[in-house]
Amino acid sequence: MAGANNEYPLLDGFAPSWADFSLKIQPVGVSLLTARDVKSLTSGSTVEIGVQKAGGRVRQTTVGEVSHEGSFVLYLSGARKFERALKDAALAQGFVRDGGVVQVSLVFFQVDYLFTPPGSVEIIERRLKGCRLLSDNEAPAEGTDATTVDYKIHVTERVKVVDGVEIALL
Repeated sequence: MAGANNEYPLLDGFAPSWADFSLKIQPVGVSLLTARDVKSLTSGSTVEIGVQKAGGRVRQTTVGEVSHEGSFVLYLSGARKFERALKDAALAQGFVRDGGVVQVSLVFFQVDYLFTPPGSVEIIERRLKGCRLLSDNEAPAEGTDATTVDYKIHVTERVKVVDGVEIALL
């Protein structure tokens, strides 16, 4: 849990209770990391279709091209666990540049999360596959507010699990 912080996590716009939420982040090549110190997680997919027009009207469309995005905010304790897992995976894969600096943005990882929206009994499951870290921004806080780290990630594929079957826009 997030320690003294009593806020519920915010997942794709839903605010489930801590009891109704599970997040697993698994870098390739290292053991499973469970990040319980999450403040929020957002993900999305967009299809951009091409059109062929004649006389100002759409006559045909292409299948399109899909793009995915994702980000999450962890409290500092969860961020440390996540960064350690990335470091271990980067070291195992030899992603070290001159001077011994470990390059964690080269590590691929997967984000799996499950939650139950308030007032529902259905479990929502989503998977972000082929993720790489794009940015991290720390937000130190004063007083009793928790310090957070905001991560932007590149997502190769985003799927929802419906009745045990993975579905995607394309």
